Amino acid sequence: MCIPEIDALNEIVEIDTSEPIRAKMKEAIKHLKNVKAPGIDNIQAELLKAGINFATIKVKEIIDIVLREEKTPGKWRKGLIVKLS
Repeated sequence: MCIPEIDALNEIVEIDTSEPIRAKMKEAIKHLKNVKAPGIDNIQAELLKAGINFATIKVKEIIDIVLREEKTPGKWRKGLIVKLS
């Protein structure tokens, strides 16, 4: 098996670490696929979409706590990360 060489030293990847805004969070929720098994949090996409305004408020509150305390909940290490922008 041939393993390709990757020259990581020459490539700098910029990651947007700015605070997500509710409009981007709403857009991400709208793009979630329906009729799929929920993730580790047991929250189905349909539930988030049905209460999208409430969901974005609560998700924003959680993100604000994480940013303020500079710690992520242990269970987050077991889930999937979804890009919001």
